[in-house]
Amino acid sequence: MSLNRQLWIAIITLMVVILGATFFINGTTSSRYLQEQLTLKNSDDATALAVSLSQQGLDIAALEVQLAAQLDMGTYQALSLQSPDGSMLFERERKLDVQVAPGWYRRLFPINPEPGRAQVSSGWNQLGTLTLRSADDFAYRELWASAKRTFMALLLATIVAGALGSFLLRRITKPLGDVVSQANAISERRFMTIAEPSTAEFAQVTRALNRMTERVQQMLESSAQRLAVERDSRELDAVTGLLARDAFMERFDAHLTDDSAAASGSLVMLRIERLATANQEHGRAAIDEALQAISQRLQNLCSENNDWLLARLGGADLVLLAPVDQDPEVLGASVQATIRNTLNEMGLQDSLSVPTACSEYAFGDQRSDLLTELDAALLASLQAPSQPVTSAQKCERRRRSRRTETVAWRARTEAALLGQSLEQCLDLATFPVVAADQELIHDEAMVRLREGATEYPAAVLLPWAYRLGLVSRLDRAVITRALTEIATRDTKLSVNLTLEAVREPEFLLWLSEQLTQSGASAHRLDFEVTEAAFLSNREAFGELFDCAKQHGVGIGLDHVGLRLEAIGQLGDTGVDFLKIDKLFVHDIDTNGGKQSLVQTYATLAQTLGIQCIVEGVRNERELQAALQAGATGATGVGVRLTG
Repeated sequence: MSLNRQLWIAIITLMVVILGATFFINGTTSSRYLQEQLTLKNSDDATALAVSLSQQGLDIAALEVQLAAQLDMGTYQALSLQSPDGSMLFERERKLDVQVAPGWYRRLFPINPEPGRAQVSSGWNQLGTLTLRSADDFAYRELWASAKRTFMALLLATIVAGALGSFLLRRITKPLGDVVSQANAISERRFMTIAEPSTAEFAQVTRALNRMTERVQQMLESSAQRLAVERDSRELDAVTGLLARDAFMERFDAHLTDDSAAASGSLVMLRIERLATANQEHGRAAIDEALQAISQRLQNLCSENNDWLLARLGGADLVLLAPVDQDPEVLGASVQATIRNTLNEMGLQDSLSVPTACSEYAFGDQRSDLLTELDAALLASLQAPSQPVTSAQKCERRRRSRRTETVAWRARTEAALLGQSLEQCLDLATFPVVAADQELIHDEAMVRLREGATEYPAAVLLPWAYRLGLVSRLDRAVITRALTEIATRDTKLSVNLTLEAVREPEFLLWLSEQLTQSGASAHRLDFEVTEAAFLSNREAFGELFDCAKQHGVGIGLDHVGLRLEAIGQLGDTGVDFLKIDKLFVHDIDTNGGKQSLVQTYATLAQTLGIQCIVEGVRNERELQAALQAGATGATGVGVRLTG
């Protein structure tokens, strides 16, 4: 029961007690007072009337007429005249209006005054004893009116006290609501701080929760700094701060085999020509400064795309990998213009030039083939007078066939994603995610597009879905198919979402309706979002998180680890699991840096009370090394569910 309801109950109970006590005391006191006043009035009226009658010297018949007239005036309820010998000479009583007060009220607070008595005489002869009782209906009327006024006053006081109490209670307990929200967030593994309230008791609780949150954040920041230092020394170029060649190649290979939209995109390579000569002319320090400025400008260019990769392949060669991007020439022109502007600002435009080449990459391409073609295109750009952005041969061939492929894929995707038989054209290939104790955590579902006997993996489907603007529809289709799957199975199923659909105003309403219709089976569903998508769309992720939690759906991040500097943001996500990218799992048994990274994320997950899962495990050696580093679950071709 809420404090506000308890307050109203307490106020009403108190006012009822006060009303009852006041009602009884006021009624008793007033009835006694009126009874005393009526007794005095009866006595005075009897004396006055007896004197008046005695002075008139009336006979018995005249007396009866006078007494009847007095009674008819309505002042008295009863009049009687009794002779000295005890016989009744006159006796009459008038019926009063009993509607002036309820019967129960008259019985609870009776008014019974003593009748007035006086002797009536004629000269020295005593005619009899006069007895009268005044009408008491006006007394009950006044008593009942007083009771109603008291009740209305106390009722008004109850309403005012309740309203004022509710207002004050809301002001007093508002900080408590903030404390409860913070505690609920922490219980959902979302560590957040709030301002300390002015109420001392609430401030103590808030202070303790804030300290705990700050300790978690300090731990995350400390871990991020330590990992960043290790990564910088191992993977980054010392001059530019960009990825070094080996680190880039490893990530490039991972993209080419990824079963997601990241398996295709744009690739731009550029060469800062005449770098050695410029070193001799301007000095190594000045050229290093120029390289650092170029690096910073390029990083700013990529700041809104968390999954883009910048690297320095050698002394003069830079490369940009842009997953999902489908316009390499535009991207190449933007990169080239950025570098040329930087050189102009530093006065080096005559000393250095920037020949640029671009290409597309797709799922299944060979890294060596792509780089060889880029080198050839780069040479062609260098030999051209204006050094334009030059496309690789494979890029040119793909562009020429793009129109035909687009028509075919539009027909294919419209039939699969927009047609009436949407779910029948989609398959979900499942892969077990197994805990260290061989318990099944969930089956991870990868979307497949089926067209007759041909099956297209997500790495092929998703790039075309992006090109055709059908990613949001694909998310809905995947959710629909997943809800159908979990209705007939006992184990959990996890599906990958892009967050594109969440940006649509009506999507969350649709999702909530679908999860509500699925009932208890929704608890067997998990959603996965990439770390890059989470960092780029915090607001959309928060809305998806709230909707999922309302229906008991789990939610986690996958491809984690690519953005070490953002590790501190994982403390307030509230996710149920983290999946470390396969880049940091491959060869983990022989790579101490990868072991350290997995160990850090495992410690973070343990602190947050969530699962830490490694992706892309290829063999038993990698599996055991990851588990020894603290991972609580694994998935990949090297993982088997034996339980």
